[in-house]
Order: sequence, then structure tokens, then C-alpha cells
Amino acid sequence: MSKWLRKEVARACPVHNAIYNEVVARVGEQQRFAIQEILEALNYTAMADSIRWDYIVEFLRDEHAIDCIAVHFELFKRHSRQKELLEPEKFVAIGYNKKAAGWAAIVPENAHLVAVTLKHRRSVANGVVKKFASSLHSANAKIGQDTLNVLPLFQQSSAA
Repeated sequence: MSKWLRKEVARACPVHNAIYNEVVARVGEQQRFAIQEILEALNYTAMADSIRWDYIVEFLRDEHAIDCIAVHFELFKRHSRQKELLEPEKFVAIGYNKKAAGWAAIVPENAHLVAVTLKHRRSVANGVVKKFASSLHSANAKIGQDTLNVLPLFQQSSAA
């Protein structure tokens, strides 16, 4: 028997359903939601570690066609919209010691947060391609074959 909560079991769970319904309402109103606020509103703070937030976000994407990005707790603190627009890196849950404290819907109002996320994903993808090319080169060198240069192929596709 698996000790992990499966997606279909989570969808049938009354706790996850209540959280999902609250998330749908918050995303409809504010285009974002804080995990702690949802738990406090439903009085589920004791079960915080048992909730599969990735499933909740997947349900939102599958059933309402709303994609979300993970955001840092700084987004839910009082701050000016100007600060959020000028320094969006502070509000996205990417990087060292930045745990997701909530989620923001991918909508035009949150475009600055989405841009930071996409920039990070592109950097990660470029790093993977460079590492692959380096590994391919060293493997080919060991067996004495000419190296296939794959970097120009990926750089052309990422520039388009």
C-alpha cells in the first residue's frame, strides 16, 4: 500500500475539496491566494503539512483553466504596487530559501511575476543544454568520435 496521497484520492477528500473551493473563490476575487489565509479561514491550520497544494493547483488548472505560479510570503505583506512592479524577483518563490507561501494566477495583472518565472525557467533550460553539450563532448572524446555540437540548435530555438 502506498503511503503517498494519490491525486484521485485527494480530489475525493472533503478537506481538499473545501480548500479547493476556497481557493477558487480567492483566485476569482484577487487572482492570488495565501496558503496560511486559506488554512486559517477554514480552521485547518493543524493539518497544514498534510495538504497537497500541488494537487490543488493542478485541480485549478484542469477544471478552470487557470495556471498559477508559486509566490513568496512577501507578496502578501503590505507593500506598494510600484515596489512589486520594480522588484518582482522578491515576490516570486524562486531561489535560495524562498518557500511558496501562496500562488498567483497567470493573468495580465500578474505579468511582472510571470516574466520573472519565465526568465528563471529559460536560464535553467539553457544551463541544462550547456551541461548536456559538455557531457556529450566529454563522452565523445572518451570514445574518440567527433563531437556533435548541439548548442547552436538550441540557441536558435530559444531565440525564436
